[in-house]
Amino acid sequence: MTKDQDGNFTISVNLWQHGSTGKFNIHVYSGSQYLGGRDVDLESYAAPAMTVEKVEDSDSIVVITIENASGFSDVRTAVWGKKDGQNDLKWYALTDNGDGTFALETDLFSHGER
Repeated sequence: MTKDQDGNFTISVNLWQHGSTGKFNIHVYSGSQYLGGRDVDLESYAAPAMTVEKVEDSDSIVVITIENASGFSDVRTAVWGKKDGQNDLKWYALTDNGDGTFALETDLFSHGER
């Protein structure tokens, strides 16, 4: 937690990182001493969204973007062609843009299908 000028402590927590809705228990401690707590109901959350856009003037290069992903790290995507199942599956790490988005530019032809 961060202490402000008035001596109050605050922290921002994204409950949606738990990947579900419902009742959450929030407790505050100083070392092992319990200071207080409360329940919070999370009825909905904005799940990360994915877009795939073809790069102009290219037959096979796409940009994959994950939005609304603040607080996540090591975001990866799997890509494979439809021919012969997942024989050409590759995992790619997306780059954290520092603004809650992750992105990757990749060449689909690198999977051996055309």
